[in-house]
Amino acid sequence: MEIVLSKILSQIQHQEDKLSSQMMQTGEEAYQMTLFLNEMLGSIKAKVLQDSFAGEQQEIDFFKNIKPQILGKLIYYNKPVG
Repeated sequence: MEIVLSKILSQIQHQEDKLSSQMMQTGEEAYQMTLFLNEMLGSIKAKVLQDSFAGEQQEIDFFKNIKPQILGKLIYYNKPVG
């Protein structure tokens, strides 16, 4: 199993661009991104549980680099508006 950080970040950036181009209110955009990021974390979790990590280094990379970036975005979009 391989979870590629660049692919995940590309998907997140694509979703951010898509939502910002729809000219929705900031609160609605943040809500939609929160849903998207939660769904992404859920699918990554399911993939990890199904396939496991290829090795210790891949597991370390996931928890050190990939997951914190996704959670950082989730925290950003969950902040109170105003």
